[in-house]
Amino acid sequence: MKKKLKVLVLFDGSRPTKIDEDLSKEMNTEDWKTEANVMEALGALGYTAEHLAIFDDLDLVRQKLENFAPDVLFNLVEQFKNNPGFDQNIVSLLEMQGVPFTGCGAIGLVLCKHKGISKKILGYHHIHVPNFVVIPRGRRIARLKAPKFPILVKPVKDEASYGISQASFVQTEEQFRDRVAFIHEKHDADVIAEEYIEGRELYVSLMGNVRLSVFP
Repeated sequence: MKKKLKVLVLFDGSRPTKIDEDLSKEMNTEDWKTEANVMEALGALGYTAEHLAIFDDLDLVRQKLENFAPDVLFNLVEQFKNNPGFDQNIVSLLEMQGVPFTGCGAIGLVLCKHKGISKKILGYHHIHVPNFVVIPRGRRIARLKAPKFPILVKPVKDEASYGISQASFVQTEEQFRDRVAFIHEKHDADVIAEEYIEGRELYVSLMGNVRLSVFP
């Protein structure tokens, strides 16, 4: 009989935790529904699974890897120290430790999280993307020549619609300048401005590396 894998479920906590802390109360809340569902599914499939929540202490990861010695790590980490930009660093740590893990690698995260870079890569491979321009912080907001209005203005790296509102949809030069200045100042972020395209937004899940499986 084939031995079931030992799986460590790693995710980000909302506060500092201990390596052996009981998180059953948090697991029963709506905020941690995904983590609880993953643990439940792994248990139902017969895997030996443990979890670890990290907030600001990377040494917990090292200790847990040594103590539990998982065959694979189910990575659900989206931020570290409340900073979503650090998720790629957690993955880099796992890669250096030689631990097999689920999800995207560090290079993939870096490329995908920067909307300007990801669009350039897609364009290089002849995949159509909206015309866009990146406006870094500290640079004078010049008169816009391209793309054409209406335009969506948003942070170049943030995700989950962070920094996007009705005011992100701009149709005049004045609205454009105001929104760029707002994101630069309030979000402390570089800006991407891209032509608005009417249509549906689709999320598609892929699994695999060389050979991909596409989920419905």
